[in-house]
Amino acid sequence: RLTVSAGLRADGNNFNSAMSKVQNQLSPRVSLRYSFAPQWSFNANGGIYYQQPNYLSLGYQTNNVFVNKNMQYVKCTQAVAGVQYDWDKRNTIISVEGFYKYYDHYPVSVNRGISIANLGADFGTVGNEALTSAGLGRSRGVEVLYQQKFFKGLYGILAYTYVNSEFTGASGAWTPSSWDSRHLVSITGGKVLKRNWEVGFVFRFSGGLPYTPDDVAASMNIQNWDALGVAVNDWSQLNTQRAGVYQQLDIRVDKKWYNKRWTLDLYFDIQNALGY
Repeated sequence: RLTVSAGLRADGNNFNSAMSKVQNQLSPRVSLRYSFAPQWSFNANGGIYYQQPNYLSLGYQTNNVFVNKNMQYVKCTQAVAGVQYDWDKRNTIISVEGFYKYYDHYPVSVNRGISIANLGADFGTVGNEALTSAGLGRSRGVEVLYQQKFFKGLYGILAYTYVNSEFTGASGAWTPSSWDSRHLVSITGGKVLKRNWEVGFVFRFSGGLPYTPDDVAASMNIQNWDALGVAVNDWSQLNTQRAGVYQQLDIRVDKKWYNKRWTLDLYFDIQNALGY
């Protein structure tokens, strides 16, 4: 009725003396599953995880000198707990879990005093500057999962997550992170039909991500524009605005032919079928 597993991991590198001591990055983890009633179980896990700062930050130099020589591993302490119901007759799993994560030693920009977790969720260059490992972070939320394994030709997964993610900078104030979308929905499903036909879909929904508005006056300054080539953010309003929600529906139809030596799969795929 009870299953328990535990482990211990240690990380280190020789970039500086603090990170070279693996005892500074010891990561214990434990998880358990307890079946308290037929088809019902309680699941929980907790642990400490260390992540090395990215190479962009570690490799940043001025006059051939490594600027961020005193950085530390990012520390994440997390706990997850919830209940699960295994509906055997319908080959279905339903679960509800709550989670909490706390971050320490998160990189903060020296010049701007802002956590790099609040600088944007795009694929731009983040961390190529002077940093200090002085930031904190926290993420908490709940996830509801419905998983329909293959049953009478049907299959699907529905997941809803509510999450609140915040980080601190030099001022110590908690600010929504660049990934604080609050509401996340993911639905994947399909049905296998006769004669090896199959239809399926994927639907994704995300709440609006925070962003920092532009400083119009500074952006219109010719010297700033010539030097940066982009608009200047108004950091006094860090992540006070939110973009619109995001959603996408993809649909796919497959037809398969099976042979002793080969298989042929032809499919028709429509991405972003709603044109959003």
